[in-house]
Amino acid sequence: MEEPELKVSEIILLPTTEIPKAVLDTIDNSFVFSIDELNHAKSRKKTMYISSNKKGEFIGYCITSVGFPFEVAEELDCDIEGKVVWIDVLEIAVLHQGYDYGRAFVEQIKSRCSYDILLLSIEDSICFWQQMNFKVICYSGEMAYMIYERQI
Repeated sequence: MEEPELKVSEIILLPTTEIPKAVLDTIDNSFVFSIDELNHAKSRKKTMYISSNKKGEFIGYCITSVGFPFEVAEELDCDIEGKVVWIDVLEIAVLHQGYDYGRAFVEQIKSRCSYDILLLSIEDSICFWQQMNFKVICYSGEMAYMIYERQI
């Protein structure tokens, strides 16, 4: 299967950073992420990746930071060698674009930062992430920590 062509841009979030309208429109309609959380991310100098297809249509965005919070490290049952990129939020227009675009987006993030990618998922979303090649490494109540595995 051929990988979809994506354009991924990277923005370092600062208090003065202007967020693209396509991202703000998604945030306004999101149960996952809020403007307050975005402003908190801007105060922490996190990185936002924004993806579009070859026609320039918005695919999604994600906000990452290198490493992960101490309380996360304490909850993990297994060692994660090397550096990890912690995904705070990852929104992909899956219904419109399909899982292949989500996978391609995550691949591009991984290739840019060359670290493992770790996220926390609610139980109801685990199957969604598994279709994008994330693997459960630890359960914590009704949540699961998942790590991205490159498709071979």
